[in-house]
Amino acid sequence: TGLVLSASDVTERIRAEEALRRARDELEMRVQERTAELVQTNKVLRAETEQRKRAEEAEVFETQFISNVSHELRTPLSVISLASGNLDMLYERLEDDKRRQMIRDIREHARVLNDLIDSVLEISRIDSGHVSMRRQRVDLARLTREEVEGQRSLSQKKSHSLRVAGVEQLAVWGNDDQLRRVIRNLLNNAIKYTPDGGRISCQCLAWVSGATAATAWPGSEGLPVGRWAALRVVDSGLGISQEDLPHIFERFFQVNSQGSIPGTGLGLSIAQELIKLH
Repeated sequence: TGLVLSASDVTERIRAEEALRRARDELEMRVQERTAELVQTNKVLRAETEQRKRAEEAEVFETQFISNVSHELRTPLSVISLASGNLDMLYERLEDDKRRQMIRDIREHARVLNDLIDSVLEISRIDSGHVSMRRQRVDLARLTREEVEGQRSLSQKKSHSLRVAGVEQLAVWGNDDQLRRVIRNLLNNAIKYTPDGGRISCQCLAWVSGATAATAWPGSEGLPVGRWAALRVVDSGLGISQEDLPHIFERFFQVNSQGSIPGTGLGLSIAQELIKLH
């Protein structure tokens, strides 16, 4: 039996394999770098798209806001202009009762106009971030009683039964003026939309979420367990339909069944925004 020996030089093959490995590693590194660049570029594009979208939405909202304000301003101004013009031209031929009614109409729509201006200014301050963040210890029960007394003359004109229920004192950390505005807006809504002879109750108390009575307080679902300052205004008015409830905090929203009652549609929206700040 014969033995055959052979030998070959593999240096070139090793070099080729090493070069191939380096090329593969370099290609993989370039792919990773390019992928990272694409991811970053995509993030920038998404941010720019989102920013552009927000700007477009803000522009649409601003246009709609101006349109709504203009419409709401025209309504009381038209009534004031018409009533004052008729009063001026027909004064001598009008009976005293008619004159007084026209003057009451002028005063009522002047009040609506003043409320609208105040509300628009408040909305502007909220949107621009110029709302005072000053906080101090405030007795919410006292504020409630004072605001109820301040609105009592309006409720008496409609023969309402207006009462305050709840605790005598309830200390909270908040802004006095903003909390007063919230209470006032809720009371104004109740007085405005409750028929003559109706009942209005303003309740203020310390409430503990997670307790057995939690279900008795509307809107308590999902709140963290703890002690809360609770305020609500209950009236015997027409109420709000289930389909309208999701929209009551939208700016300028007014329930269709109550459209004949003058108002700005901003009261509840402002109340919600001010409460969020707390």
